This record gives sequence, C-alpha cells and structure tokens, in this order.
Amino acid sequence: MALHRAAAGCLASRVVAALVMFAACQRHTPAGASTDAAASGAGRFVAPADVGVVAEARRVAALTADITETIVALGGRDRLVGVPSTEAARPEFAGLAGVGSQVVPDMAALAAARPDLVLVGDGPVGAGLVERRAAGLAVESVSFEGGARYAESVATLARRLGRPAAGSALLARIDGELAAVRRRVTPPPPSSA
Repeated sequence: MALHRAAAGCLASRVVAALVMFAACQRHTPAGASTDAAASGAGRFVAPADVGVVAEARRVAALTADITETIVALGGRDRLVGVPSTEAARPEFAGLAGVGSQVVPDMAALAAARPDLVLVGDGPVGAGLVERRAAGLAVESVSFEGGARYAESVATLARRLGRPAAGSALLARIDGELAAVRRRVTPPPPSSA
C-alpha cells in the first residue's frame, strides 16, 4: 500500500510538471500536417461542444498521453478503461487496455473496453473513430494549446469525470508553479547605484 501511494505521488509530480510545460508552451503543428492526415484517410474532429451532453463519464478511453496524464492528475484514474498503447505498459496503468492512438486507434480493443467517452487531442484522427462517432460513440476533442484553451480543457475534463473542484484545484496548482518558475527566471531589476 505504501509503495502504491509512493508511486501515485511520483506520478502526480510528473503529471504536474508535464502540465506546467504544456500550459507554458504552445504546440506547433508542422506545415502540411493536415494535408498528410487527409491523404492517409484520417479525419478531424470539431470543438468539444459538438459531442453533446456527457454528464459524467464512468468509462473513459484516452488516446493521447497528455490527456491520460491530465485525467490522472484530476484523480480520475479509476475512470480510465483504455490508454494509448504507448502508455499501457507503464505500471500505473496495469490492467488497462492499450487502445492504439488517435491517428491509429485499435478499434477492436476500444470496442472491448466499452468506453462511454473517448478523448482525443487536437489534430487528425483515424477513420475508424470518425465512423464510430457517426454511429453514436461519444468522442470528444480536447485541446491543450494556449492558456485559455488549456484551462477550458482541464475544466471540461474535470466536469466529464464528475470532479469539477479537482479541475479548479489543478489549475490553481499549475498557476502557482508557473508563477514560481517565472520568479526564478525573471532577472532582478537593475540596481540604481
């Protein structure tokens, strides 16, 4: 039990560090990325509001590492039924299905996991997900690009997990850590000697 708590604490520290980096930086999509995605048969999702009402997701599949880590940071590890295949081998995700990635989802593993909500990031997604979404599977796009969208996405994930207070607490923690980083890296004002 103590080992489990220590591992959870270590994971939480890594999650907050990663989230601080995501909040501080904006990701850049290479030129031509959407053209490459279209050529490969991948589609693109629209804004999260298009998903409809998912009051509280009990079974969540996350198809990107940053979404997975954010769910864990929000205390939603118990809601995860599927994680990106690249994350599935990590000890903290033992017992969870590896469901591929958003560009190459493992549709059989996803169906077996029976999620009531599938979360993807900004950008292209595999055609199988587009088809399943059209058939009624709740698939939501979450963006961590830019400060305002980042905060909105964390709040949205917290609501989807039925933990709105956890979203506020996580954002406050990230803001505090960003402020501490800014204080450390901001040069002192020139002295007037």
